[in-house]
Amino acid sequence: MATVVDRDEIQAILSKTWNGAMSTAAITAEFFTMMYEEACQNSAPYKHIEESLKFYCPDFEVPKNLKRDTPQKKFTELSKEGNKCHAEELLSTDLASYLNKTVNNKQSKQCNREYQCHRKTEMKLLIQNIKLQKEVIASAYKRKTDELQKQKVDYENQKQKNITLNKKNIELLQLNQDNEKVLKQKQKKEDRKNRQDSNPAFKNYRQNSEPAAFRAIRTVSECLGPNGDAKNGARQQWLAYCKMLNKKSHINSYRSNRFNNLYDGANYVLIHKNDIIDFLNIHICDPNLKLKSVLCELSCEKVYTHIVCLAAIGRYVTSPFWNLVNSNEHYLDLYKFFNPLYKRMESWTENCNIILMEK
Repeated sequence: MATVVDRDEIQAILSKTWNGAMSTAAITAEFFTMMYEEACQNSAPYKHIEESLKFYCPDFEVPKNLKRDTPQKKFTELSKEGNKCHAEELLSTDLASYLNKTVNNKQSKQCNREYQCHRKTEMKLLIQNIKLQKEVIASAYKRKTDELQKQKVDYENQKQKNITLNKKNIELLQLNQDNEKVLKQKQKKEDRKNRQDSNPAFKNYRQNSEPAAFRAIRTVSECLGPNGDAKNGARQQWLAYCKMLNKKSHINSYRSNRFNNLYDGANYVLIHKNDIIDFLNIHICDPNLKLKSVLCELSCEKVYTHIVCLAAIGRYVTSPFWNLVNSNEHYLDLYKFFNPLYKRMESWTENCNIILMEK
């Protein structure tokens, strides 16, 4: 954009140059010429400059080489000189230049309007896009918030249900424990009806920590087996009773160091269990305390169950192993017998009923 120099600026420059001296003689024509040339080069309105310079220096004249003539003035001068064709050509050239400028200005304004319209359209689309994105984000946020709230509510409900179920389970567990205690007490009372430990007749009898099943096997062997208790036993009466029944007594001696003596004794007691009960009830008129203890233990169902378990172990595990020890098999060949026994014991851990299938 061209620099516009007005009167005030020229006056300020001249006043600064003179340093306050208002004498026109101090200002030379060369200075005014230089100022005018500089103003004309900067495309300043030369009329203002010329008037200002003449105000301070009435003798100043614009140099001929810097005079600016308007197209109309040039046309008038050329018409006066008689060169009308050249004047018309000059006028038409200036007119065409003016028209071109006018058209260019119109096109520039049109382009500017189109650009502004395009910018407005872009801004509208951008704002609309931002609004749509904002709505999408708000919708997604609301949906996620609702999901989290629902999950929270579900979690709280499930937590409350779990708490309620845990309370009920605790109550049921407590009730079950109480019932188990009652059942155990009842079972103990029923078991003690025929057991030696609770029988008043044996209150002065020597007690120890020996299990009831072990004690029953031992006392049967001592009272009815060989090398037993001659004072309190009834070995001879027992043999006579077996002979009357055409049976052989299998009760062995308990005085042995064999590890399977207990299991063999359980097996023999199991064989003669009913015969022993009948013998003590019918054929012994006045049994002593030890014989009464044998009858009491064998009449107890729980003790009898333990004796059956010991007899099963003796039959399927300890007796075959003892026979193997007493055999002539080489040590390196024992695996032939151990492997089948190991497999059978593995199967018994899953189902032990097959042990009791045979009498």
